[in-house]
This record gives sequence, C-alpha cells and structure tokens, in this order.
Amino acid sequence: MEETHTPWIMYIIAFSVICAMHTLIYHTFFYKTNTSMHGFGVYFCIIIFMLNLLFLAHNAIHFYYPIEFLSSLALGISFLFFSGAVFYYLCLSPFYLFGTHSQIQYFAPYIRYTMLVFVILGVLIGIYNGNFAKPILNTIPLTFQSLKAPLKVLQISDLHISTLTSMKDLEKLVKHINSIQPDIIVMTGDIIDSDTKYISHKAKILSFLKSRYGTFYVLGNHEYYHDTQNILNLLKDNNITILNNTSSTVFDSEKRPLLNIIGITDYASNRSNYLKPDVPTAILKRNPDAPSILLAHQPRVIKDLQESNLNQINLILSGHTHGGQIFPFNLLVPLQQPFVKGLHKLESNSYIYISQGSGTWGPPMRLGTKSEITLFEITPLAK
Repeated sequence: MEETHTPWIMYIIAFSVICAMHTLIYHTFFYKTNTSMHGFGVYFCIIIFMLNLLFLAHNAIHFYYPIEFLSSLALGISFLFFSGAVFYYLCLSPFYLFGTHSQIQYFAPYIRYTMLVFVILGVLIGIYNGNFAKPILNTIPLTFQSLKAPLKVLQISDLHISTLTSMKDLEKLVKHINSIQPDIIVMTGDIIDSDTKYISHKAKILSFLKSRYGTFYVLGNHEYYHDTQNILNLLKDNNITILNNTSSTVFDSEKRPLLNIIGITDYASNRSNYLKPDVPTAILKRNPDAPSILLAHQPRVIKDLQESNLNQINLILSGHTHGGQIFPFNLLVPLQQPFVKGLHKLESNSYIYISQGSGTWGPPMRLGTKSEITLFEITPLAK
C-alpha cells in the first residue's frame, strides 16, 4: 500500500526549522531582558519547542486530545511569535541602515514590546476564531450556459476531522447545512485527517447530510497521509459518492442531464504513486449536454488544465489554502498556489472558487481568515 509517513529527511528539515524559529524567538523577545522576563522566556521557549517536536509525530502516533491540542496550539503560538520577531527586525532595519547605535538602543525596546503585545493579541484572537467562531455562510450567485434548471450547490472543504474535532461542532455544521436545503453537496478534500479507527464515529455524522442529488467528494492531500483506501471506504459507507478521476452526472426527474460533477485526485499522490490525478480522463467522462463543475483540492490544478479542458468546465471548486489560516501565512500561499481564496474569473470565462475551509489544520487558530461553507446559487443564462 502507499507510503503514509513523512520521509526522515523531512523530519530533519522540520527539526532544523523549529530550532531556528525558537532561537530567533528567544533572542528577539527574551535575551538581554530583566531577570524575571529572561527566566520566563527560557522556560517558555523550551516548552513550545518540545510541543512543536511532538506535533511533528502526530501523523505517525495517535495522541489523546490534551496532548494533540497543546502540541497543535503550540505550533500556532510559535508561528505568531516567529512572525513577530521577523516584523521586529523589519521595523528596526531603517535604524540599522540610516540611524545611529544610540537610536537603535533607544527604539528597540519600544518596538520589541509593541510586537509582543500584537503577538499576544494575535494568539488570543486566533484561539477564539479557531475554537468558538462559527463557520460563515458565503452565498455566491452564478449563471451557467446550458443549465436547464436552477441549482443550489454547497461546498464543504478542509474539515480535517481528527482527535481535535468536536462531535458537537460537526453535528451543528450538518444541521446548518441541511437547513439550507442544497440540491448538491460537494466536499473538496481534507475532510478526514486521522486514522479511520479513531474517527469513524465522527465521520458517521456526515451520513446525515441531506441534499436532493447527493454528496460528492474528492481526495485532499491529508487523506494521503493516512490509509487512503480505508478513508475512501469509510466515506463511501456514509452515503458519499467518491470521484477519483471520474465524472458523475446529475439528472432531473425527467431524466435530463442537469450537471456534471467532475472529480480528480490530489497531487499528494505523487509521493505514493497511488490514485494519481488524471484530468483528461476525468473530463472525458462528463456528459457534453450539461454544464460541469470540477472538484480539485488544490487550486493549482488550473496550471494543468489545457484551454480545451477549461472551455468544458464552468466552475472549479478548490480548498487547501485555508485562506492562509493565520496571518501572515497568507502572504506565503502564492508561492505555491495561483490564488489564496475567493472567486476568480479565468480567461476561458470559467470560474474558480477557493474555500477558506470549514475547519482548521494544525493550530486550532485563525487570524485574518474565517471558517466557511459556501453556497453557489446557479441559474440558467438567460437567452
């Protein structure tokens, strides 16, 4: 079966990055401060450093909720403190370039403590948004040529069901979705982020999703970090249609084709050589008499879509980015993905929408982003 654990070289790189991050945090905020502040800083950096190391193993080792929560939270805290340290030096850089040594000594403490206040506020706001704020509902109207009847398509993405996922929150989400009465529900990957034996009871809640034409799903990268086939079997057992490089056509009561839902697998398969993406095959299976929605976890799929393929697709639905999840990570997303979040019109007159995700990954925190579910109210193009 496919490889499920991170190669050792990745662990070594991650360990080196974590060491460098916490060295910078200590040097920026606690080195050469008063005795009590320095002592607190040493213990603080050691604790979050150790918790970060625990997080590295969370895909290979099952941790109970308290350890999983603390190690995940520590990752977000470390990231925000590291970001604060980087901004601290950016703010000091004009003094290094154009100022004097005495000016640096005078302004450095003020900038340091200002950054420290912003970081602490960011941590508190991030924890609130990640744990207590409800997913927002984004409603987007679109028109499709050749659509025979209006449709309501609801997108869920990046739930990351794991040890940290609350049964109560999942039940509330399902109840909210059902109250919208969608015609179709689509899941654009990273729905499961755990070994199935630990979360099968949580995944069962998804079987209560209600829509006229069913729920459709494509793999995300995180499903490849566990036993992929077991995850697919679990979702299939809970009334979810799996789209692995194929297309499913929705028909109305008169057997007319209403909509193609095309799904492709994720690029993470390149590590395991299992269920690799095959865009041409998936598109070829569509019904040419109906408009098409393509489900692909990562928005960079548009780089692999030829112009002829794009002309056959009305809307691409993706996730993966979480909108950046924690500022300023959103500034780094464009290094790998063409878009961070939201609706974008492509040159082919088709659209791509990138969901911010219905859950969180890693740190149970959000800063500058919101968990969301998205409703597409699609109507026929007037002739």
